[in-house]
Amino acid sequence: MDGRDAAEFSGGKEDWARAAAEAERCAAFVPDVEEELVVAEGRSCYDCRYRRWSATSFTCHGPANAVAPSVSAHPAVAKRP
Repeated sequence: MDGRDAAEFSGGKEDWARAAAEAERCAAFVPDVEEELVVAEGRSCYDCRYRRWSATSFTCHGPANAVAPSVSAHPAVAKRP
């Protein structure tokens, strides 16, 4: 990992619309390998290479200098302790 605090998505694993909206705003988004994609079409945090699944959601491990300010400050994303 890159050493920064990971941001956990508060929408869990089923908030498809919010995950898509966050990915559209994120400058760090990189599609994951085809075998790991879960969304049929479009851009979604669920399909990002920097996404790491947790028990209830996922954390974002995108480069700190590339993640759009609206993503890290957005209420959908909470810093993990």
